Amino acid sequence: MDSKPDSKGITMIPHFQGSAAPYWNPLAKGLFFNLSLDHKRGDLTRSILEGVASELTTNIRLIEKLTGDIDMVSVAGGMTRADLFCEIQSNLYNRKVIRNENAEATSLGASMIAMVTLGKYKDIFEAYENMVDQNPDIFYPDDELVSIYDKVYERKMVLYDAINFGDVYQAYSE
Repeated sequence: MDSKPDSKGITMIPHFQGSAAPYWNPLAKGLFFNLSLDHKRGDLTRSILEGVASELTTNIRLIEKLTGDIDMVSVAGGMTRADLFCEIQSNLYNRKVIRNENAEATSLGASMIAMVTLGKYKDIFEAYENMVDQNPDIFYPDDELVSIYDKVYERKMVLYDAINFGDVYQAYSE
């Protein structure tokens, strides 16, 4: 992709059908902020990945407030097949991101439970050892990119607060 971190200043808020956790705001609106004719398709694409990862960052920060520090995040799902998305997540979260070979965690978990239930494995731990790749891809944050993405996240929070008239930014920026 020919776009650099921060998507040449574009910020995307992905609430095109309201928002889920942590806002639970069905009236929330999505947007592409700071878009101009100088931007290219790659900038828009990257801003979408950054916007989704920024949204997840808010949830991770909330979870940390409730449970304590998180040193790594395991990811799964279709978008995580893209190395770029995992790199963006690692830098936005400022955490290691772990991606296993099988990106379909829900079906893998169901299969593991089924194998334990059928007696193939004695417990979920044995099923995990036998069914989950023990050499996952690991993405590490880059200090320079973390600094850039801190600003991307800050801008996203200010924009969300401005268009949704809430005090969400203060709740998650402490």
